[in-house]
Amino acid sequence: PLLVQLEDDDALRIPAGARDFGIADDFKLPMDVQVLAVYPHAHYLGKLLEADAQLPGGERKWLIRIPNWDPNWQAVYYYRQPLVLPKDSVISMRYRYDNSADNARNPNQPPKEVDAGNQSTDEMGHLWLELLPAGTGDRRLELQEAVMRHRLEKHPDDFSARFNLGAVLLARMNAQEAVGMLETALRLD
Repeated sequence: PLLVQLEDDDALRIPAGARDFGIADDFKLPMDVQVLAVYPHAHYLGKLLEADAQLPGGERKWLIRIPNWDPNWQAVYYYRQPLVLPKDSVISMRYRYDNSADNARNPNQPPKEVDAGNQSTDEMGHLWLELLPAGTGDRRLELQEAVMRHRLEKHPDDFSARFNLGAVLLARMNAQEAVGMLETALRLD
């Protein structure tokens, strides 16, 4: 299995008093996968955490939906049976936050602007998925390449994403593109 992260921390600048602030991320699957587990992550301002998959034929499958988030629920949620998603399904993460005085979990009274960060008084918006690529052979590098390319679409100057993509491209025997990616990563660093 491969751990895949969806996130939108760059959008986390939650104004003081905002009752319904949202972030989102979408990832199109490059292959058939089995979803083994899901791990949603937010802090005290998290309100509604949900993720679903839009299948190529239009059907929607819920991955997780927590309408009244509690940070004590940060855990890995394993499915009883793996959820099979076909190639070209779009996994969507949608999180809503409440930074108002009415949110009993808000650590800031009165509310203040909150940005992304690792402290409990900061906020996060992550969804990790444990995915098992379908098909013959080990296809984790192919999936990892798609994940790094997705990250670079959102964050073109992300050193880690460029460096990791370069390493994946080398492992997949694409030396020419790997060298260019690694050179760009070094310039960014």
